[in-house]
Amino acid sequence: MINYTITDSPLGYLLLAANGKSICAVRFGHDKKKLESGLKKEFEAARSIQNDPSLRRWIQALIKYLSGQKPWPLLPYDVQATAFQRRVWEWLRAIPSGAT
Repeated sequence: MINYTITDSPLGYLLLAANGKSICAVRFGHDKKKLESGLKKEFEAARSIQNDPSLRRWIQALIKYLSGQKPWPLLPYDVQATAFQRRVWEWLRAIPSGAT
């Protein structure tokens, strides 16, 4: 089961989905229905729980980061990837904030 919620952010609508213990999707867009349909295509068992307390704190951390108020938050992620994709992800995460 995937729980998700959509809220406003500095980059448009922010969709955050979680599988209970970790975040499995973060998406941005300008159309809530497109965000929801894209998530439901990827996760057929997704269901909406608006204002779920466990998602609210993660969303607030992301919005504070996007607003420039806080550094990148250390959140629990559930990233499905090949070994190569995971190595690239870890390499990118090692780049210090503000560096390219």
